[in-house]
Amino acid sequence: MHSNTYQASDRPPQRWALAGPGIAVGGDGEGGPTDFNDIVAAFLVAGDRLLVADGKTSQLRQFSFPDMRHLRTIGGAGRGPGEISDLWTVWRSPTGFVAEDAAGTASLFNARGDFVRVLPREVPVAGRRVERVGPINDTLFVAKLQDTIPAMNAGDSRMLEMQLLVVTARSRRVIARSDEREVIRGATGRPRTPVFGATSVAAVVGNRVCVGYPARYRIDCYAPDGRHISRTERRGLRAAPVRPAHKEDFFASEAAANPGPNGAAYIARLRRTVPFAEVMSHFGEFIAASNGDLWVGPYIPVGPIPMKRPFPRDESTWSVYAPDGRWKADVVFPARFHLLSVDGMRAVGVRRDQDDVESIVVYTLRVQQ
Repeated sequence: MHSNTYQASDRPPQRWALAGPGIAVGGDGEGGPTDFNDIVAAFLVAGDRLLVADGKTSQLRQFSFPDMRHLRTIGGAGRGPGEISDLWTVWRSPTGFVAEDAAGTASLFNARGDFVRVLPREVPVAGRRVERVGPINDTLFVAKLQDTIPAMNAGDSRMLEMQLLVVTARSRRVIARSDEREVIRGATGRPRTPVFGATSVAAVVGNRVCVGYPARYRIDCYAPDGRHISRTERRGLRAAPVRPAHKEDFFASEAAANPGPNGAAYIARLRRTVPFAEVMSHFGEFIAASNGDLWVGPYIPVGPIPMKRPFPRDESTWSVYAPDGRWKADVVFPARFHLLSVDGMRAVGVRRDQDDVESIVVYTLRVQQ
């Protein structure tokens, strides 16, 4: 196993910067295929096409790259072959891509965008939720199996664990275990995770799966057979505090998502009962680069507008780790840009303007030092 330990004062050997303003599509307000709303995924396919997954319409839209001509729209809301009910995420696979809806049903498409088959949602194990992390190939997936919440008395807190599984159509195998999240039982209501509280992050990165519990900065990566490949740890980091403004953003988001006559009473109840974490997580997202690097991004707290993905309003710094866990570089992205995928030295993400209109931007990266 490769072990990599860094202190708070350490820095990576390189810093990568944006080489220019990037190539963009969308944000023009003209409607049609370049009108995006709640983009949940975007990545380059075979180097000459861009796939954009629009959460509002559950459509997958393909554009030529770099000239950004619309080529094809697939998917769309529905339950028929190739349709997606409430698109939640999209993963690259060795032969194309996999689109999953909010209920856990996934559809496999080839690289051209042709529908191949449906992958049924994972069946719960003894009442425990099974959640896909991503595909290793078209028949082998990694999934998380979460603990059930035990009986708890008022004031109790428990750390729930989860198992990482390698899943085929006929079998499941545990390859690793990790802390998942803390739950607290208040004086009233059900046990719940504190808002802004740490929740495990996992991703399939090439032929390995990486997982971390962001209350501390430690990331472990495993092979599909369960071998522990690497551990990366950064010690002595100070977590950002949860401030009153963050809490008000949470309540504003809940109010926007729950309009109507019962909304005010619901928000009032939340203000009385919801627990909040004291500090933010050390990281919030993993992205698997096409070359096998792991990109680790900051935790983004929920904003006042409800979306499937919280959106960064400030500059964000991502750290890049090699397949053996070595810290390679840091990259700073501009405010109101959310990184979605990395293909070589190209970074693909969604940008929101001051009116919250979305566009996709592809940045080329260069080594700064």
